[in-house]
Amino acid sequence: MDWMRRPPPEPPPRAGFRISPLSRDELYAFVDAYTKDYGITQSSPREERFFCSSIPPWFAASAHRVTIGVELPIDHSTTHEEELIQEKRRVSEEALALHSHRSWILATDGGVDVPKSAGVGILLPSLNSSEIIEKASINCGTRPCSYRTESRALLLALEKLIIPRIQHRHKTPLVVTDSQSLLAALNKGPLSQTDWTEDQIWQRLLTLTCAGWSVHLQFCYGHCGVHANELADQYATQTMETGQYTEQGIAPIWHTDLLTCFTTQLTNKWRSTIRQDTHRYLLCGKRPSDLSGKDLITQEVLHRQELVHLARARCGESELWGRLYWAVRDCTNQCRFCNISPEQSAYMRSNNDPTAPGTDAFPPSAREEDVSPVRRRTVTRRRKEKCPYCDSTLTGFSNLVSHCRSFHPEHPPPLPELKCDFCDMVFPTRRSTAQHRSRCAHNPDATRHRNRSARRRSLLPQDQPASTSTPIGPQEALHHLLLECPGTLAVRQRLGIAQDLRHGKFSQWQSSHSRKLLSLLDQFSSALRWQCIARHAGKSGKHKKSIF
Repeated sequence: MDWMRRPPPEPPPRAGFRISPLSRDELYAFVDAYTKDYGITQSSPREERFFCSSIPPWFAASAHRVTIGVELPIDHSTTHEEELIQEKRRVSEEALALHSHRSWILATDGGVDVPKSAGVGILLPSLNSSEIIEKASINCGTRPCSYRTESRALLLALEKLIIPRIQHRHKTPLVVTDSQSLLAALNKGPLSQTDWTEDQIWQRLLTLTCAGWSVHLQFCYGHCGVHANELADQYATQTMETGQYTEQGIAPIWHTDLLTCFTTQLTNKWRSTIRQDTHRYLLCGKRPSDLSGKDLITQEVLHRQELVHLARARCGESELWGRLYWAVRDCTNQCRFCNISPEQSAYMRSNNDPTAPGTDAFPPSAREEDVSPVRRRTVTRRRKEKCPYCDSTLTGFSNLVSHCRSFHPEHPPPLPELKCDFCDMVFPTRRSTAQHRSRCAHNPDATRHRNRSARRRSLLPQDQPASTSTPIGPQEALHHLLLECPGTLAVRQRLGIAQDLRHGKFSQWQSSHSRKLLSLLDQFSSALRWQCIARHAGKSGKHKKSIF
């Protein structure tokens, strides 16, 4: 029989096998296209890949001789800018004064002024001394982040300013830096590092401790008048202006900085395609986010809770509508929840949308899960399948296969191949046949199916309808959506959300995957989906607008 002569399925690939999506030449061409403006080429040095720590566990036995001061708590009740700077300087100098007895003061700093950068270190005899014993600097490239310049500065300072003095009788250096994130990373310990540079820093520190040194790394706030940090900052600025570095060459590129370069280029290219006449652009503003504290549509001053909801809407995580504005494209510049045209309402009712206004069988806020199982079964559109071995008719291909295996085990189960009802084309599966049938040129209802399928509508900005500048009805401003719109209020009331937006009483919404949140998102998205479809299919194509 035909099904018995079929070859066995192809075995899976060997362990560790991975298909490369791009050849090496194509990958280099892609990298060059996005990095040529920053002076990064194939020959540019790259930071070594980090697989595991190069420090053996027994070598880290003296790590206790390295102490790190990461936290510097300040009085957060201080709001005035000058008072805040003075508070930062006070706590920084108090923390450094505890280690003023140490023999060496090593101040490091990193500077970035694209396309210039520098990582510098200076060696001082004391905390308040202006005499620089020795200094070192290195070019960190054209696209480094601040964190990487700070880490390269510390590594360079240890290599060039401290390690050569390892035989000196004074063995108590104090390292001063304004990079709290770097010290937090080093504070994880020598055996827990995940990047090559931090691993090399710990190697230098352990080399010193094995020779009897005791090293303390202390964080201080930057740009607040701390003497040692200000000297390092001035040297970094001077080095970037003159371009004169003590070290030849450029520091290896960090893989994270390279990925950031790609992300920036691709993001800028994507942002250039965003339409600025859409509702989302009007509501959320352009990036970086507007911090004026006003509604960008009505120019009204927003209170604290409205600002919180606006910030959540910008990142698509609002507890009121979640990722709604990322998924729904078509809308008018009026509020879609409380301004539904008669054409939209009629079209929604014609498609058995339970959220359509005026539906007799179900209230406006009903969802599919509120419909009885009997009713839900009657609206299914699964294909009727006739058994080839008896007169039974079953719903769905899976039921047909189960029937044949149970009642006709002597016969092979039917194949999933199916011929289109309107043409002679044969497809390997039922699903592919159904997808073709909804678009088949010989299907008289193909146009209707194409309009009803929200999944197939293009979501690209250039394919969206142009928006109108004439306001119609209440504007879909943030204050209206949160406090005034009866449509959103009715849905929240039906779901039992007792809230006071002005006081932020939303404790039951803290979970981003809560049952009520998902129900609310399903409610909103289903209602707006039919509105968007109706707007495409309705005869009156006026007053169209997209929120993206």
